[in-house]
Amino acid sequence: MGDNTRPRKISLPFIAIYRIISEIVFGFELRPKTFIGPGLTIYHGFGLVVNDHSVIGSGVILRNGVVIGNKVPGGPCPTIEDGVEIGANAVIIGGVRIGRNSKIGAGSVVTKDVAAESVVAGNPAREVARIAT
Repeated sequence: MGDNTRPRKISLPFIAIYRIISEIVFGFELRPKTFIGPGLTIYHGFGLVVNDHSVIGSGVILRNGVVIGNKVPGGPCPTIEDGVEIGANAVIIGGVRIGRNSKIGAGSVVTKDVAAESVVAGNPAREVARIAT
């Protein structure tokens, strides 16, 4: 059996076309092998960069300029749980976990775990509110 993480040769032209359209025409980097749950919403995706080792749950909202990735090459990447909303130009780096139904404020820099159903903002991001359920 072959390595399932490598694309088949027949799919390489399609991957090249996808990368040209997404990265050059639309200005975002979201690789096909990134694990993304159903219902991802991207508002004004220009400048969006998501590391292909990151995990994004279902019903997540991303806005323009969001960066989700590792601190160092080959390092751990974020896990974004279900229902998270991430504001414009927010940066989430390192092996952090963003709890379900949380909100990340615009321009925030997240380097630590975020509890479920909380609102964080700032640089570095800190909890500013809890979401009532």
